[in-house]
Amino acid sequence: PCHRVRRVAHDVGQVEHHCESPRLNGEIPRIGSYAVFAGMAAAGFAEELLFRFVLVGGVTVLLGLFIPAKIAVIAAVVISTAVFVYAHEEYRDWYTLSVCVAMSLVMCIAFAVTGSYVVVALAHAAYDIIDIEIEVRAW
Repeated sequence: PCHRVRRVAHDVGQVEHHCESPRLNGEIPRIGSYAVFAGMAAAGFAEELLFRFVLVGGVTVLLGLFIPAKIAVIAAVVISTAVFVYAHEEYRDWYTLSVCVAMSLVMCIAFAVTGSYVVVALAHAAYDIIDIEIEVRAW
């Protein structure tokens, strides 16, 4: 569905109309599927490196020097989730905000339980790939 039409003027008297999707901004359909797959996988690995490995892992270790380990883990999960949601500020409605919070909490808990960066990175990459596939099909 076309949510916004943008007019593009080429030469005098020539106007072209472009349909823009509010979710994909018209860019993803023009990118090859392998590039989209690679980009989504890379984003999942990069985000989990920062939000889970560095924030949950690092903050837990640092706070664990001063407070009990279980409280340190809980504090690290809250901090990581807050930063994750802030970094994904494009999710402004309640539904997408709640999905973002839930996704972060699930990944934080998975990382805290397994201690594996690879597990959460693969899960995040899979989520992003599935999500973008749904977006492309809806477009």
